[in-house]
Amino acid sequence: MPFQKGNKYGKGRPPKSENKLSQENKKFLNDLLFNPKQLREDFNNLDINGRMEFRCRMAKYIMPEQKQLEVNETKSASIDFKRLISNIKAID
Repeated sequence: MPFQKGNKYGKGRPPKSENKLSQENKKFLNDLLFNPKQLREDFNNLDINGRMEFRCRMAKYIMPEQKQLEVNETKSASIDFKRLISNIKAID
């Protein structure tokens, strides 16, 4: 049942107030999963494949993903390779 105007039973949580239970859970998980000393030790114990997989999986949290680009093939530019090669040879 959605909130209706004129509700006299309760106003709910005030705007911008933090959910204390969620905060405690996040802190607990952060301490449990991301202990820097233990993470470094575990990383050093991985083989090369495990290290690369870890790096690839963590990269998405550091670098933004690129959006997919649409290629419009109707306006393709033609390249004159012979002229390009002759220009490169002229530079040498």
